[in-house]
Amino acid sequence: MDHINDANNSNQYGAEVAQKELVIGFFSTRNLENYSLYQSLALDLYRSITFFRTYGKVDKFVEAHPDFTEYRDDIEELWLEFEQMSDEELAEVSIRILADL
Repeated sequence: MDHINDANNSNQYGAEVAQKELVIGFFSTRNLENYSLYQSLALDLYRSITFFRTYGKVDKFVEAHPDFTEYRDDIEELWLEFEQMSDEELAEVSIRILADL
């Protein structure tokens, strides 16, 4: 049984790394200074959804990104909203954001 748990943990870790690389790659190709306030807010929402879907728990996210520790309460509040949405709804919002950019 341990080998199954190890494989699941390894797959989850690999998915987190792949997701993080995808997001970093996407944003590194953008010139963020040219974005409007709406676009900047949309990018922040997209990042938030991506991190929510990748990490699932605020503790896990803050552990991986300690710079966000002071924003923990805000993150928890936002993620509570995301928890009310289905995976399909979160995906649809993400796709709309990317289409707008």
